[in-house]
Amino acid sequence: MDVSVIFATHNRQDVLEDVFEAWRKVDKVTKYSYEIICSDDESTDRTIDIIEQVQDLPVKLIKNKKGGASKARNAALEVASGKIIIFTGDDIFPSENYINAHYENYLKYGENVATLGRIDWHPDIALNHLMQHITEIGCEQFGFIGLPAYQMIDFRHFYTSNISVPSSLLHSLNRYFNTDFDKYGFEDIELGYRLQKAGMKIYYDPDIRAFHHHIYDSVEKFCNRQISSGEELVVFSHMHDDLEDKCICDVENCTDAFKKYKKKHTGAGAARGVFLAHSMNVAKRLTRRLEKKIQKKDRSLYRGVCSFIYAALFRFSFYYGIALRIAQENNFNSNNAQIIDFAYLYMQKPFHEIYWNTGKGFNENEARKWVCWDDTQVSIKHQLPEGVEEIRIAPLKDFCTANVGKIAFILNDGKEEPAEIEWHNACRVEEDFYDFTHTDDTCILIKKIPENYKAIMVEMRVSSMKKHDNAFKMIRHALGAIYRKVRYKTENSKEWEMQYAYGQRRRIQIGILGNFDEETRKKVIEDYQKQVEILGNDVIISDARDMQMGYSNYLYDPYKEPFDITQILQVAYTLLNEVIDYVLVSKSYIEFPQIACKDIRDVFVYNANLTDVSDPSRMAVAKGRYMRLPAYEVEKNTIDIRKYYPDIKMNKEYYLGTNDMEYRISNRVFGKRENTKPLIFVVPVFLAVGGVERNTIEVMRQLKEQYDFCLITLERHVEQQGSLHYQLKDICRYIFDLKEITEHQHYLDTLYELKKMFQPELMWLCNNSPWFEEHTSQIRKIFSDVPIVAQDVYDTKVGWIEYYKNAEVKTFDRYIAITRLIKDTFMNEYQLPEEKIDVIYSVVDDTHIRAVKEENLSYETICEKYGLDKTKEHYSYVARLTEQKNPLRYLELVKNMLENSTDEIQFVMVGDGVYKEKVDEFIKKNNLQDQLIRIPYVANTPELIGALDGLIITSDYEGLPIVCIEAMSMGTPIFSTDTGDTKRFVEKNQCGMIIDETMSDITNFIKFRENIATYKRNAVEHEEEMLDFFSVKNVSQQYYESFSKARAGMEH
Repeated sequence: MDVSVIFATHNRQDVLEDVFEAWRKVDKVTKYSYEIICSDDESTDRTIDIIEQVQDLPVKLIKNKKGGASKARNAALEVASGKIIIFTGDDIFPSENYINAHYENYLKYGENVATLGRIDWHPDIALNHLMQHITEIGCEQFGFIGLPAYQMIDFRHFYTSNISVPSSLLHSLNRYFNTDFDKYGFEDIELGYRLQKAGMKIYYDPDIRAFHHHIYDSVEKFCNRQISSGEELVVFSHMHDDLEDKCICDVENCTDAFKKYKKKHTGAGAARGVFLAHSMNVAKRLTRRLEKKIQKKDRSLYRGVCSFIYAALFRFSFYYGIALRIAQENNFNSNNAQIIDFAYLYMQKPFHEIYWNTGKGFNENEARKWVCWDDTQVSIKHQLPEGVEEIRIAPLKDFCTANVGKIAFILNDGKEEPAEIEWHNACRVEEDFYDFTHTDDTCILIKKIPENYKAIMVEMRVSSMKKHDNAFKMIRHALGAIYRKVRYKTENSKEWEMQYAYGQRRRIQIGILGNFDEETRKKVIEDYQKQVEILGNDVIISDARDMQMGYSNYLYDPYKEPFDITQILQVAYTLLNEVIDYVLVSKSYIEFPQIACKDIRDVFVYNANLTDVSDPSRMAVAKGRYMRLPAYEVEKNTIDIRKYYPDIKMNKEYYLGTNDMEYRISNRVFGKRENTKPLIFVVPVFLAVGGVERNTIEVMRQLKEQYDFCLITLERHVEQQGSLHYQLKDICRYIFDLKEITEHQHYLDTLYELKKMFQPELMWLCNNSPWFEEHTSQIRKIFSDVPIVAQDVYDTKVGWIEYYKNAEVKTFDRYIAITRLIKDTFMNEYQLPEEKIDVIYSVVDDTHIRAVKEENLSYETICEKYGLDKTKEHYSYVARLTEQKNPLRYLELVKNMLENSTDEIQFVMVGDGVYKEKVDEFIKKNNLQDQLIRIPYVANTPELIGALDGLIITSDYEGLPIVCIEAMSMGTPIFSTDTGDTKRFVEKNQCGMIIDETMSDITNFIKFRENIATYKRNAVEHEEEMLDFFSVKNVSQQYYESFSKARAGMEH
C-alpha cells in the first residue's frame, strides 16, 4: 500500500457525505494505491451509517470507545499499511490531485521529510471576519500566510488537517499521539516535536490544497480555545525538558515570574484584574457588533478595529491559559482576578535576549529570550548550537543598566571558562557594570568563542531606566503598533486589479472667461492647455466664447490671480474622474470655510449648466469638492466662503453640498510629455516646512538638469506645519496632492493612472505614510517595472523602520540610509544587503549659508530683528512642534532653569505644529510668556542659529536634523538628546554635548554651559568642513549615483 489516509470523526453526519464526494473526485485521478481509514470516536448520530454505505472507495471503518481524537487516530495508525500516512479531518475537502501530490513529494524527498499542504476555507462557507482573522491576519489557527512556500519549516506547523508523514518515521517512535493532554491544544505539535527530534523535516507545499468546512462565529469559543492551548502548552513543556521557548512562551520563565508576582500581591484580589476582565467582556461585545456592521457594509475600518481587538483578546487568552495552569499546578491560591492581572503584566514586560551568529548573521530564529520581571537577578544557562561565531547579549530592548555577575562558557568537560566581553552602544561605568541608558541597539558582545564550548551561562541584574515616557504614551504606542500591524497584514493581503467604470468615458472642457485682455487670455489658455495635454484628448482648455462640442463643460472666470499650472492640472484631473458640479480651491492649507485667494472667482470652477452660481440656494444643493492646493506664489489673503454661500456644508471627505458622489476612472489614452529627461516620482507624505522636505527640494533643485520631477503627496496636511510648495517653482511642473484630489480608497487606481500618464523611470520614496505601507504589495505590483528607492527611515527604533521586517518592503530596489547607524540596523536586524544601501546625509543650502556669512550682519542687528536681548546668552529650540520633537521637554528645562534665576540667559523657541496648543498651555501655566521668546516661523534659520550661544535638540528620535547640520555649519554649539547620528558628529568635532539620561536635563545643561567656550571654539574650527561635507553639490551627487544604480539594476 502506498498511502494511508487517516481521519478521526465524531458526529459529523452534517458534512461527511459531501466530504466523500470530494474523495470520489480524488479517486478518479489518483495513480497510487491508497486506503481511507475512518476512526470513529463513538458517534451517536448517522456518522457510522454514512461511512458504512461508502462502497466505491477504499474505506476502512474503526469503531472506538469514546476517548478523543488522539486515541482514535492512534487506533487507525495501528492498522495503517501505507508507506506514508496522510492526516486530515472529517470536515476537510481534499483537492483532486491530493494523494498524488503528497505521495510524489515523498518519492522526491525521502523517508525523513513530511509534507504540509495548504488549508483554505471551503468556498461554500460565508466567511465572517473572525474566520479571516484567525487564518490570514492574526494566524491564531493556521499560519499559512507567513510560511515560506516550498521550503522547510519546523514542528510548530505540524497541522494534522493536511500533512503526510513517512510511516517509517511514525513507527520509529515509542508512541504515536500523546493521550496525556486533557484539553484541546498540543497533541499535534507534541507529535511533531518528537518526530522532528527523530530527524523529520517538514516541507511546505502550498499547491496541495484542502478546504476546511467549519464555521467559527463565536469570539468566546475561540478565546476558550486559546485558553485551552495555553494550558496544554504547560503540559507540553513538562513532557520535554529540552523544549525551551520554541512555542511562544517559556513556561519555566513564566512560572518564575508568577512566583515573583505573588510575593508582591499577597492580597485576595487585584483591582486591575477585575477591570481587565470587564474590559474584555466589553471588547467581545464590540466585536459582535462590528461583525454585524461588516456584514451590512464591508469597510476596512471595521475590519481593522475588529482584528485589533481579536489579536489582543486571543493573545491574552493564550497567556491567561498558561498562567491558569501554572497557578493550579503550583498551588498559588490565586483568585481569577490575580491570574488575569499577572497574565496581562507578563505580556507587557520587556525581555533579555541572547543572539548567536552561526555564519548567517544575527536573526530571531537563532535567539533565546527571557522575560525580565522587575529589578531581579537573572540566571540563564543555554545550550548553544554548533558553529557559533559570535554572541550578543541584549539586557533589555530599551534603556537600562546591567550589573553583570557572571558570563561564562560551559565546556564539554563541564568546566567553566569566563567569556571575554565587549560592549556595543554602551559604556562600562565600573567593573562589570554597564550603562545602556542613552544609546540604541544596546548589547554585550562576545567575539572569542572557545572551540570545545557546550553552553553559555549568564548571571546579571538589570534595571530599566525608562525616562520621559509616561504610561499613557507607552500604552498608546503599543496599541498603535498592534493596530498598524493588523492593518498592514489586512491591506497588503488584498488583491488589486484596475476596475474601470462602465460606459462612456468622461470628457471635460474648461472654458476660460476672466478679467483679462486678449493677449493675457491667450497666454493663460495656451499655458493651461500645454499643462493638461498629459491628460490626453479627454481634457481641453478653451476660450469660453468658443467651446467645442462633445464635452462636459466647466467655466473658470478668474478676476485677480488665476491658478498656476500645477493647480489647473489637479483641478482638471479631479473633474475628469468625479461627476461633480464645481470645485472650490484654497491656495493654502487653511481649513474650510476659509479660502485662501485674492477673489473667490479666482478659485471657483463650475459646471456650465449652473446658470446662476451667485444664487446661494442653487449652490446649497449642488455637488462640489473643496481642494487645498498651495501655489507657486504664497497666498496670505483669506475669504470666508459663507459670505457668498451661507448654506454650503462640507463632509469629512471634503465634498460640499452632498454625500452622493460618483467616482469613475475610465480606460484612457493619455498624452505624452516632452520626454527630454527621465522623470522621477517624488513621494513625500506632505510638503511641510521640515528638514525632510527641505532636503528633498534642495536635491531636486540640484538635479533638475538631469531629471524631471512629479511630486505626489499622500496625506492631508495641516496649516500649522507650513508648506514648501512655493519652492517648487522652476523645479517641478507636476504636483499631485492626492488627499486633496480623492480619497484613500481610490489611491491605487490614481497611482496606476499617474504611472500610465508619466511613465516614470524611478520612484523616490523620501518619506512615508501609513497608507503607503499598508498597500506596499499592491504598489509594488503597479510599479513592477519601476525601481523604487526608499528613504523613509529616520530612526533605528521607531517610525517606518518598524515595517522593514515585512517582505513587501524588502522588494524595493535601493535604500538610502540617512545615518550610518540606520545602515547598520538595515543590515544587522533586517538583513538588507549592503550593496543595496547608500548612506547619504541630509543636505543644507550651502549657497544660502555662505551668503548669510558673507552678509555678516552684526550680532546686535540680528538680536533686534528677532526681538532678542543683546545683553544675554541665547539658547533655542528650532523645530516643528510635534510629539517626535518633544518640545515639552525643552520647556521643562526652560522652566527649571528660570526657577534658578538665570538672568543672564534668554531662551528662544522657534516652530509651529500640531503641539502648538500644548506648548501654549505649558507656557501659560508656568508663566513663561515674558521670559521665553516665541517665534512661530523663521525664513532664514542659519541667520538666527549663527547668533545663538547654543542650539537645543530634545527629539525622542531623529536621523540627523537639518538644524543640527546648520548649527555645525554656522559654528554654533549643540546640546542634544542622543538621536540618530547627532552624537557621531558632536563627539567627533567636540562641538557640543549629548544629554546623559542618567542625570537630569538641568544638570546636563549646566555642565554644557560650563564648557560652552570650548564647544564654541571647536564648532568654529570645523564649520567649513561641515559645510562642504553637507553641501548641495556633494550630497546631490550621491543621490544621482544612487538613482543611477537603481535604474541600472532594473534594466538588468
